[in-house]
Amino acid sequence: MNGQSGFGTNPLAATITDDNVVIGNLTKHDFGNAGTAAANAWGGTGFDGNTSTGGDVYAYFTIAPAPGYAISFSSIKLNYRRSAQGPTNALFQYSLDNVTYITFATAAYSGTSATAGDPVNLTSITALNEVAGTVYFRFIPYGANSANGTWYIPYVAASQYDLDVKGDVFPTGTSTVATPNVTPNGGTFYTSQTVAISCATEGATIRYTLDGNEPTESSTLYGSPITISTTTTLKAKAWKTGMTASSTKTAVFTFPTVENVANIAAFKATPESSTLYKITGDVTFVFRSGRYIYIKDATGGLVIFDSSTPTITTTYTNGDIIKGGVVGKHTIYNELHELEPVANTAAGTPGSTVVPTLVTVAELLGNFAAYESQLLLIENVTFEAGTFGTGAAANIKIFQGSDEMICRNHYGNLTGYETDPSKSFHVVGFALPYNTERQLAPRNEDDIFLPGSVVDPPVFSPEGGNYSEPVAVTITCTTGGAKIYYTTNGTEPTESSTLFTTPFTITETTTVKARAFHPDFTPSIIVSATYKFPNPDQVATPTFTPAGGIYSEDILVNILCSTPEASIFYTLNGNEPTEDDMLFEEPIEIPEGTTVLKAKAFKTGMIPSDVATATYTIQVGIQEWKSLINIYPNPTTGELIIQSSKFKVQGVEVYDVMGKKFPSVIPNAVRNLEQYELKPDGVVIDLTLFPAGIYFVKVLTENGDVVKKVVKQ
Repeated sequence: MNGQSGFGTNPLAATITDDNVVIGNLTKHDFGNAGTAAANAWGGTGFDGNTSTGGDVYAYFTIAPAPGYAISFSSIKLNYRRSAQGPTNALFQYSLDNVTYITFATAAYSGTSATAGDPVNLTSITALNEVAGTVYFRFIPYGANSANGTWYIPYVAASQYDLDVKGDVFPTGTSTVATPNVTPNGGTFYTSQTVAISCATEGATIRYTLDGNEPTESSTLYGSPITISTTTTLKAKAWKTGMTASSTKTAVFTFPTVENVANIAAFKATPESSTLYKITGDVTFVFRSGRYIYIKDATGGLVIFDSSTPTITTTYTNGDIIKGGVVGKHTIYNELHELEPVANTAAGTPGSTVVPTLVTVAELLGNFAAYESQLLLIENVTFEAGTFGTGAAANIKIFQGSDEMICRNHYGNLTGYETDPSKSFHVVGFALPYNTERQLAPRNEDDIFLPGSVVDPPVFSPEGGNYSEPVAVTITCTTGGAKIYYTTNGTEPTESSTLFTTPFTITETTTVKARAFHPDFTPSIIVSATYKFPNPDQVATPTFTPAGGIYSEDILVNILCSTPEASIFYTLNGNEPTEDDMLFEEPIEIPEGTTVLKAKAFKTGMIPSDVATATYTIQVGIQEWKSLINIYPNPTTGELIIQSSKFKVQGVEVYDVMGKKFPSVIPNAVRNLEQYELKPDGVVIDLTLFPAGIYFVKVLTENGDVVKKVVKQ
């Protein structure tokens, strides 16, 4: 578009690159004409009364194909300038009848100019594909704080278009296939993406490439969503007999370099740096307050310190399991380990409610690192006199016997709470270091309560988990006289919910939530447990043999799936497996070091399995692990001696390379065995009747398990 003479008085002139398109006057409605400082522009003033729903000051233009032609619009882009008092937002709209306008994009203006930026993609708007009539476009700027505030499309340079609309023009007799849509439309990602490609032209065939080359009719045929987990340029194009092939759609997927760690403890052991780490194991959500997000796993607790504009937008409830990895860099703020996220986390699946761990002040101070960022309960403490505030006033001492620490108003929810030094309280909160100080941070006032004033949390028996047979669930509460109410539909229990009186049976995947009530006390916290059963329409989750753990020799891992004819795919880099990854066909040799093995099973006509994860640490190079237990002779023709003077044995298990576990070889084949204590002359097992081959002997000790590979001749 070329410039205009006289700011705000004449329409801009259009430059058309196709003879079969007619551009209507680019004009304005109710614009003021002030702003002579920008002589070559299309815009004006008078936006102060405009709103997003009733704006009557706008700029508009029309585009229509010539008779016998149609247009498929692909993008629109504009440059703008505004005064500091000018509009702060704008709506981009289109109409096919100049009556009903549809908003297809919004803009937020903070600067005073922009002469670059990404175009708005129009290919996904079906109504703007293969249009044979006039299309009306308009821009409605609004949010100005002065009648003199200006907004306009400027003339920047003859070498660029200041309002740029792109699309394909074609004869209606030989129309062009619509440009494919890619969802998600590229970007930066830290976890595998399932990418769908579609085309608005019914019956069109889509072909694509993943190497940046232009698709041809010999390229890969698109049939179902594809998984992308490495930096990839995807290009897609569509064909249909009797029509011109579509334009090429390009989407770039960028995956920055990320180092995998198995769990929270492994993440905390990494150095503080700009390196990105991915915690590949499942973690449990505990609590969020603003930028502070608390998670835990079996190895510890961790706070995720989010950006002021949240990176993590997924919402969770206490106990939700977060799968798919948490990605960020490791920072240490005044001795507190934090993960600064760079990507959103996956949706949660229901798990068991995290209840506080009971500790004493002495136990906490004596091993603070083990409890850091975990939800704790300290009973029978007294407060120094004071009222919680902010800043220095956020800290008030608590005492338990001769031990003391800080109770901190970390989340601002205790502001105004006045302590009572004459009484003993129970306090729940997160353990947080601040340089040399050791602090307990309650979530709110409900975390500070008198002994016996709050009903104890209900307890499920058995606990939630994976089950294959119906399970009878019992719920108990240690507070005498309390009544327990529960739900099985995901809602929070109240005294109107089902009263627990006798065990109830669960036969399908169910999340049970329970809360205990007593007329004299505050109701308990809500606890939950998820009982998961196999879905008959879903492939069974694979299992690993041997299980993950620390091993002293190279091992072979077998992967099994109980669903007949299922295909198992696996990865060794912590990424979620897809059907493009390695197909499991024979036992996997795990290399020295730490390996995160993930497996997923697929079968046509069924839902893919859940992902199975195991972490293996092979410490072949560490001499102390080699000398823990000696097994000989190896190879053996039958008799095998297990010898050590250091450990008591709790059991011995033997597996073949396919993961089959053999019946116990103890006690009948054992001599000199006293409570499985290994004497200097050893424990003997007999493999005489075993077929020749490779076996794994797992020695279970009170200090851990040791696995050795044995050859039976």
